[in-house]
Formats: sequence, C-alpha cells, structure tokens
Amino acid sequence: MANTEKPSAIIIDDMDSMRNMAKVMLAATGCHCIGESENGQLGIKLYQDLHPDLVLLDIEMPVRDGISTLKAILKINPDTIVVMMTTVSNVAVAETCMYSGAKDYIQKDTDPGEIKRRLEEIVKKFFPR
Repeated sequence: MANTEKPSAIIIDDMDSMRNMAKVMLAATGCHCIGESENGQLGIKLYQDLHPDLVLLDIEMPVRDGISTLKAILKINPDTIVVMMTTVSNVAVAETCMYSGAKDYIQKDTDPGEIKRRLEEIVKKFFPR
C-alpha cells in the first residue's frame, strides 16, 4: 500500500447494525471499507478475494466463529492487521485472540468515541502516512 492510499478494510460481523457503525468509524479514521460479511466462512472468502489491509472481526457468529476465522486469515497472510470487535468480555477469550495474532480486542459495548479513538490509534500505528 502506498502512503497516499487509504487503508482498505473488511468487516466480518453477523449484526447489520455493527457493520454499519464500523463502516462509519472506519471512514472517520481514514480507512476505506471494501467489503463485509455476516459470518466467518464468507469472511475468509471475502478476505481471499479482496486482500484488505485491515479486518474487523466479531467472535460469536453463525457458520464459523471469529477465533477460527482469525487463525485462518492469519494462515493466509500472517501480516494482516486483525482487530476483534465483540460483545465477549471474557479475559481468557481476549488473551486467546491476542495470542493467536489479533492486534487489538475491542468490546462492542465500549463508548463509541472510545472505539473510534482505538481504531484511529490502530490506523496510525500500522498505516502511517
């Protein structure tokens, strides 16, 4: 990715409302959402087709959960920036995600301003302009 380009992102989440909120927040942080999926299985296919720079990934989804999806995406490209966005507040699950290669773990019930701030930090850290 050239420094003048916006980072590309996909969102994998089974809730329409969360995907819509995430798109708005990504746009506010300078990312371009190029695709979205409602489950992990379709999300892996979307990742393979689009090769985004960033993946926002839920954990609890039908068909294929987020942890196995995280591992599958990172097996395809270990350098992919994956951020877990979930309602799961279990510390062991968060540690599993981070140990498996996620770059951050954001709970969906966090204040929207804080979610946006965290996403901005991630974009600045991994996609400096």
